[in-house]
This record gives sequence, C-alpha cells and structure tokens, in this order.
Amino acid sequence: MAVPRPGGGRLQIGRALALASFCWGLLAVLTVTGTFDAADLKLLDEKFQLRGPRTISAPVAMVEIDDATVDAYGQWPLRRDAYALLIAALDEAGAGSIGIDVLFLDTKETDPTYDNILSQISGGLDRVVHSMTFPPPSGTPRGHPNAALLSRLERHGWPADDLPTAAADAADLPFEDLVCAGTTLAHVTVAVDPDGAVRRLPMLVDYRGTIYPSLSLAMVGLSRGGIQGASLGRAKGGVVVTWPDSSRTHIPIDDRGSTSIDFAGGPDSFPNRHSMLSVLQMFRDRNTDALRAWFDGKLVLVGVTAGAAADLGTTPYEVAVPLVYVHANALESLLTERFIHRPSRATFLAALAVLTLVLGFLFVILRLPVAAGVALGSMGLVAGFEQAVFVARGLDIPATAPLLLPPLCYAAIASYRFIVLERLEQWREKELALARNIQQRLLPSVRPEVEDLDVYGLNLPAQEVGGDYFDWLTTGDNSLAVALGDVTGKGVAASLLMAHLRASFHAEVRGHAMPLGIVSSMHQSLFHATEPGLFATFFLALFPPRGEELVFCNAGHNPAILVHEGRSELLIAGGPPLAILETLAWHEERRPFTRGDVLVLYSDGISEGPIGDDFYGEERLERVVREAAVPGATAARIAEVILDDVRRLCGELKGWDDITLLVVRRR
Repeated sequence: MAVPRPGGGRLQIGRALALASFCWGLLAVLTVTGTFDAADLKLLDEKFQLRGPRTISAPVAMVEIDDATVDAYGQWPLRRDAYALLIAALDEAGAGSIGIDVLFLDTKETDPTYDNILSQISGGLDRVVHSMTFPPPSGTPRGHPNAALLSRLERHGWPADDLPTAAADAADLPFEDLVCAGTTLAHVTVAVDPDGAVRRLPMLVDYRGTIYPSLSLAMVGLSRGGIQGASLGRAKGGVVVTWPDSSRTHIPIDDRGSTSIDFAGGPDSFPNRHSMLSVLQMFRDRNTDALRAWFDGKLVLVGVTAGAAADLGTTPYEVAVPLVYVHANALESLLTERFIHRPSRATFLAALAVLTLVLGFLFVILRLPVAAGVALGSMGLVAGFEQAVFVARGLDIPATAPLLLPPLCYAAIASYRFIVLERLEQWREKELALARNIQQRLLPSVRPEVEDLDVYGLNLPAQEVGGDYFDWLTTGDNSLAVALGDVTGKGVAASLLMAHLRASFHAEVRGHAMPLGIVSSMHQSLFHATEPGLFATFFLALFPPRGEELVFCNAGHNPAILVHEGRSELLIAGGPPLAILETLAWHEERRPFTRGDVLVLYSDGISEGPIGDDFYGEERLERVVREAAVPGATAARIAEVILDDVRRLCGELKGWDDITLLVVRRR
C-alpha cells in the first residue's frame, strides 16, 4: 500500500501563489488606506535628490526682497511706494509679466498715500499680478470681502463649471484700493503635506462659485493674452486652459485638487535673480540697458527672501526655503509643462499584482538562496525602474509597496517552503524508519543451530539504512554458509542493492554446494539488475558438517581474519567484486578450522574508521582479533572487544560508514 506523501508540485505552486496574492492584498489595503503615504513622500524626495537639481531653461527672472534691501530701507514692511517704483522699473525693462508674491493687506499702519501710489501704478499696467491667499479651514481669515469687493474680485477668475479644482471658504485680499484698481489678482496658497513639506499647490481654487488661478498660472496667462479671454475645460487627469493667443496649458490635478510640481531645485536653479535694491539703483541711475538684459520678455517674480521676513517652507531640495521659490518652480513647471504624475490607483495595483504573480512563481521554483537573491535583485530593479521613469517622464510610482513586495513574498513563501520541507523531512524519517525496520528484518536474528559453531553478527548503518549485509544459512546437507557483503554507496540506493544481494544469496545457496558456484551465479544476477558503475564486494565461507575446515571465496572484499592455533591469517583468495564487469572469474580455497579457531568477517567501516588523519587499519584489527580469541571467549565477546577498541580510537560507531561484523568460532 502506498504511503501518502505531503505536498505536490502543482499544489505547492498553487499555495505559493495564494500566499503571494495575500501579500499583494495586504499591501493593496495599506496603500488604499494611506498607510504608505508618508513613506512614499519621503521616497519621492529621494528621487528628486538622486536626479539632482537642474538649471531652469524657461524665461523666468526673480527679484528678491533680500536682507540688503531691507537694511537699505531700514524697516520692514517696506513702504508700498517702493513696490510701485519697482513695478515701474520692471515695466520699463520690458518684463512679459510681473508677479508680486507679497500680501498687501488692509492695515491701519500703512500710509494711504503710498497705497494710492501702488494702486495707481499697478492699475495702469495690464501685466502685473498681485497676491491674495485662501487660508486653510483651520486658519482665521482677516475678514470676508463685502459684496462690492467680491464683485470686483470675481472679474479676476473664471465661472466654476464642475471642474476638478480645490475649494476654499475664506479669502485674505489686499487693501481695497488695490482690488478696485483693476489689477489682476491671483492666489499664493500652497498645499502642505502631512510631513510639513510643500511638494504641490492648487493651480485653481473654487471660491464662492468662481475659479481663481495661482500666481504662477496668472503670470503665464498675462504673457499669453490675459486671464479674462481664457477658457477652462476638462482634460485627462486635470484641466486644460486655452489662452487668448490660442496656446494651451494642460494642468494635471490630483484627487485633492492640487498639482505636483517638478521642482528644478532651490535658489541656485534660478540664475537670473537679482536684489530689489540693485534693480532700484539701476533704475535710479537710468541704466536701462542692464535692466532690459535681465528682464526683457521675462516672467518676473518678486518675493521676499530676507531672513527675518520670508515665509519659509520645506521642499524636496531644501529644508527651509522662501516660499517664493515654490512659486518660481511652479512657474517653470507651467512654462515647460513638466509636472509630477502618478499612475491611477487601479493601474498601480494591477501592475503590482502582475509583479506579485511573477515573484511568487519564481520563489517557489528556485532554490531558496537563489530566490533570496532574486528578492534583493527585484528590489534593486524596482527602485531603478521607478527612478528611470521619474527622470524621463516625471512619473512618480508609489515606491513603498513595490519595494516591500519582494521581501514580503519571499518571507511568506520561504516560510511555507520550510514548513513543507519539514513535513517532507518528517515523512522521509518515517519512511526511512520503516525501511530500516524492514532492512534489519532481512538480517538474521536467530543464531544457527550448528552443534560445534558459535556465530554472532551485527550491522550498524551510517545512515538510517545502509548497504552492508551479513547472513548465514544452513544448506541441505547441513553445511553452514556465512556471508558478508558491502555494496557501493550508502543510504536508500545501497539498501535496495543490498536487498537484491540477499535475495540472490538465498536463491543460489540452495542450488550450489560450493562457494564458487554461489558467487558466480550471484554475480550474473546482480550484473543484470544494476546500472553500470554499481557493484558489491562479497565474502562467502562454507563450513561442511562434521568437518574441521572451511571453504571460502573472497569477491573483492576486505580479507577475512582467520585465527588458527593462535596464529592469524588474512584470507584474500577469490577474485574481483561482483557485477563490476560481465565476464569475471573467481576461485575458492580451503583452510583448516579446528577447535578454538576464529573467523572474523568485517566491512570497511571498521578498517577505515578515522583516527585523526589515519585509519584504524587491518593490521591493528588482526592484532585485536588475535588477542581477543582467547580460550573460552564467545563469538559475541570477541565482537564486543573489537567494537570497544574501534570506539575507543575512532569515537562513535556511526557517521563515517556502515559497520558490519560477523564472528564464527568453533567450540
């Protein structure tokens, strides 16, 4: 009856793929619930760092209200007529559009005269954008605009038409004269991620039914014909703006209403930047040529970088940078239409599922060390692929789940394989225990009832089963045949060959009277039953009844030790091992075997027992046998003396080779 064996190839692959699918499901849930969002944002910053900053190629210029400017004026905030003078200077220098990243709020501390100057200068130009902001819901607005002011504000935006934009419920506006002067207004609101960093901003915000552009988007619009003549429409993944000059700007918008910026870098990425103080000094000195070289046709962004006055934020490249550089990066992204995109969640999870199945299949068919290498290599390939598509296409694939997938799948499948291997090992141990039990039953357990012969034998396999064999049989004429064999190898294969050797011996001993005939017939049977290269050594001794001699044939086995009248002899005569070639010949010899004589048959597990770098050896064994064969010593006692000596010199009698010993003594 067949013994059930745990696990099957298809079953193991199916279960491994199921485990991999479970890993995918776990990562999918963690992705959908936002558990990996913080880690994905940090890995996005690493992608920026690996790519490195770049020098912008877009026509962007910056005027910094820096420490030198604040020190020269001796106060902060600066007087508002200073901004009016700066706008006039930039207009004369031919700036394509001017964005003022400064909130001119309505406060009692400002001089109305200077406010009036700023309003008149700004209102007389159609290329100036002033800032407003939409405070977050948790913030405190300085006051909702009244109906008249709100009406004035609405002309700076587009009617809302169910577009995917951000929404606001409050607004902070500049002082009323500036709003009423006709100057274009745009917001400078940024989106702050949970870790406090700024990586995106809302290009379009819906406030009370009107959509307002960001400062950077309004600057692009003014350079392309104006805001009022532009129109908005839905596009794949966001909104498309069609400007009066027929050019278009596609703006990707995520599910939070914001646009991820492809940051060029920090201040060093914007080489065309100048101090406000330097610009005003050149304008005062009428150095128009230098100003035109800096600003002619450029989109000029004016912002605060003075340490004590600037609003600071964290970006992928800077721990603390004035927010005007966030708007400068947004302006560069709009002009070059380089944004950071993310695949849809469905696409991402489907790709992750395909990777899961591939890894699951590889992890179950490869050896575990190779599978571990594949897991590490997969993490490297995933990281390399994500960095490549980020640099080439601006595609930000969420990195945490794909990087966790290979080690997670490997750990799950490797654990499963260890469990399967453990079950297989337990099954194998049961099978080998059964085989050992069967093999031990094949060896003789009852001593032969021969009146004047004392016989003892034992077998200690190196593994659960082995290839050594000893036996004794009484022939039809009451002769006693004793035999000891050793087949090539150890373990299961050797035990199967040993079983054939035993069956052949039992079959042939009844058909032949002498050792030579038995050995020759056994050779033919074994040769035709084995593969080339497999063979067995065999020693056969026959003790005729009522005689004081033995007849033996040694088929390539270790020489037996015969102790006769106190002297020992090694019995070598016979021929080659069985089944080594098809056509072989052996011969038999006779020796006297009288009262007190001893014959010892053994396998090479004894003679080749390790003693350091040496072996136990036949010479020492012969001496021990001769010393043990004292008058009155039984066959079992002689065997015990031999094994005690081997154990004393070689250690435990298991592990290096099968050990078999057969002792015959004539009483």
